[in-house]
Amino acid sequence: METNSMTFSVSDQEKGLHLELINFLLRVNRESEDHSVEFLVKQEDEFVIIEWIVNYHDYENHFQAIGDDECVMIEYRFPDNHFEYVFSEEEGKELLDEWLKENPGWEKGPYGAWYNKIENERLRKEFGLDKEGNE
Repeated sequence: METNSMTFSVSDQEKGLHLELINFLLRVNRESEDHSVEFLVKQEDEFVIIEWIVNYHDYENHFQAIGDDECVMIEYRFPDNHFEYVFSEEEGKELLDEWLKENPGWEKGPYGAWYNKIENERLRKEFGLDKEGNE
């Protein structure tokens, strides 16, 4: 789910820009036949922050409150298809870099699929195949 956001300063608020965005989001909800928008208005110091997500009618996302004893994490997939839970994409990339150092041979192909070059070579030799897979 992708969250969009805009932050409005005191100057922006005095011009009513935050209210214009809210009214626009409400108009989208009234007039669109394909999707709706769910939004959250937050106040931080003197700033107003408006966050919104788009819900398509065949797949609905929702803002959801979490409890004090809960947290939101990302399920980060590794080349060998195991997952680890992290708090950010940056943390996942750091773990991936460490994992790649400890697990040599993994490369990403031109279409984004991971493969292990070392393991592929071992299997080719074991089955007597050339690089194209011929005997």
